[in-house]
Amino acid sequence: MRNAFRFLILFLISFPGFISGQTNLKGLLEKKQLLSDVNFMIQNFEQIQVNAYLFISKKELAAKVDSIFKLLPDTVPIDDAFVAISQVAALIKDGHTYVDDDASIKKKYRASKLFPLKLSSDFELKLVVGEKFISEGKIRPGDSLLSINGQPLTKLFHTSMNMTGGLTAYQIDEAINNFPYHLYLLKIYSPFILDYKNQSGQILTDTISGISFSNLSKNNRTEYQLNYSYKLLPGKPDLGYIDFRSMSGGMEKFKLFLDSCFIDLRKKSAKGLIVDLRYNGGGDSDYAELLLSYLTDKSYRLSSRRSFKVSHQYQEFMKKSAPDQSSKEVVEYLQSKPGSILSYEHKKKKYLAVNPNRYQLKTCFLIGPQNMSSATMLADGAQTYKLATLIGEPTGAPANDGGEALSFQLPYSKFNVYTPSAFDIRANGDDKDTNAILPDIFIRDQYDSKNDAILNRAILWFADKKK
Repeated sequence: MRNAFRFLILFLISFPGFISGQTNLKGLLEKKQLLSDVNFMIQNFEQIQVNAYLFISKKELAAKVDSIFKLLPDTVPIDDAFVAISQVAALIKDGHTYVDDDASIKKKYRASKLFPLKLSSDFELKLVVGEKFISEGKIRPGDSLLSINGQPLTKLFHTSMNMTGGLTAYQIDEAINNFPYHLYLLKIYSPFILDYKNQSGQILTDTISGISFSNLSKNNRTEYQLNYSYKLLPGKPDLGYIDFRSMSGGMEKFKLFLDSCFIDLRKKSAKGLIVDLRYNGGGDSDYAELLLSYLTDKSYRLSSRRSFKVSHQYQEFMKKSAPDQSSKEVVEYLQSKPGSILSYEHKKKKYLAVNPNRYQLKTCFLIGPQNMSSATMLADGAQTYKLATLIGEPTGAPANDGGEALSFQLPYSKFNVYTPSAFDIRANGDDKDTNAILPDIFIRDQYDSKNDAILNRAILWFADKKK
C-alpha cells in the first residue's frame, strides 16, 4: 500500500465515547448487542472506505446480514459471535477488511488438539488431502475428504471461506491455511472421524487425533521467521533466489540486504533471479519500488492514482500521530470535510536513478493468492513495464485495490476490525479492472512441501531461456 503521507500505514484508533457495552464475563453476548456491533461496524465501513459498496449493494448487504442473524440464538457464545461478525465483514468482498483474531479465543485454540491435515483445492473446490502431519490413520495425501465428525466437508469449507473477504482465490487460500482454526471455531474437535474416498475409489472411515499448535505451526510452510532471505539455488550457481515475504522491518536494513544480494549476483556472474512473492501480503510499497530499482534503470510506477477517503477517525489519528503536522498533505487532509475524497496522481519515475549495485538480469516473480496490497502492486508494475515474468497463480487481490488500513474496536464484543481508507488504481490506469494480477505462466501450487511445482517451473523457464 502506498504511504501517501509517509508515516504509519496501520494504526489503531478506539472510540471511548461510543464503547459503553461490556462482553459478558462468561463469554456470552446478547443477540441485540451483537447486532449493535454489526451496525457500528458497517457505519464505520461507510465512513472510512472510499466505496464500501463496490462489490455489494447496501440492500443486498442488509439482506445477507439478516440471514446470518436469523440462525443465531438470543444469547451468543463469543466464538460464535466472532464467526458471525467475520462473515458480515467478509461480505464487503475486500481482503483488507476483516475482524482481527481475539486473544482469548486464540489462547484456547492454541491449547487444543488441532486438525492434522492440510487440504489442497483447485478453483472448482475439488478438495483432497494435500499434507498429513500425523502418522496414525490410513487416510493419505491425495485422498478426497468427504466429512469430518459427521459434517460434510463442502459445508465446512464454504463456511471457512465465508469468514474472509476478497477474491475467490484468496478466500480459498485463506480457508486452506486457517482450516484447523476455523474447525475449532465451528466446534469440530479431536478426535476427528473422517469419511473419505481413497485414490482407488473406495469410501472409507478413519479416526485420527489432533496435534499441538506447535507441531501444526512447524509443519506450516506459510509461517516464516525472516521478512526476506537470499541464496543461490542448490546446483544452480548462476541462478539467485530471493524469498521476499514482507515489506516491513526498516528501509535502511532492506537496502543493505539488497546491496549484498546484487553484489553477490554480479560477483557470481548470475544469469537469472527468482523473486518469490507468494507469501507476501504487502506492507510499504517503497520496498517494492526499491527492489525494482536494482533490476532496471527505466522509469516506472506501481499505481497510477490513489483516492483517499477523509474521515473524522483518520483526522483524529493524524492530529495525534502525524510526524509533520505542517506538511502539505497533512494540512490538506485535516482541513478537508469528512466524507470527501482526495485524489493523488502518480507519474512514472526512477525510484533510485543512480544505483551502483544495479544488476540487470533475467528475472521472474513467483506470485499467488496470498499476494495483497503492495505485493500485488509490485507484481502489476513489474508486468506492466516488462521488468519481470510472472509465474504461478493469480494474486489474492485485484489490480485496483484498497490500502492504508485503519482499525477500530466494536463496542460490545471488543473485537478489532480493520478496513482500508484508500484505493489504488493499477499502473496502466485502467480503473475499471476488478480482476487479479494474472501470471504470464500459470502453474498450480500442489501444496506439497516436498515438491514445489511453481519454483520448479521457474527453474525450467530459465533453462528454456538459455537454449
